[in-house]
Amino acid sequence: MVTQNDHGLGLYNGDIGIVVRQDEGLRVVFELSDGTIKAFLPSRLPEHQTAYAMTVHKSQALNLVTPSWCCRQPIPQ
Repeated sequence: MVTQNDHGLGLYNGDIGIVVRQDEGLRVVFELSDGTIKAFLPSRLPEHQTAYAMTVHKSQALNLVTPSWCCRQPIPQ
């Protein structure tokens, strides 16, 4: 998860990338705000943290079309 904006790369705090193995080696793939998919060398990323899951607080900068939350127990009405 990106933790520092990088306007030049088009990556912003809260963006989530997925590490993939390509013919050229490892890349981190992001869906940018305009809907395009772009792959970056891991060494090119701005400040970031490994994220296996994130809290709502950490994801506050994301613009999600359909967010969902998994709850262990039903939420009282």
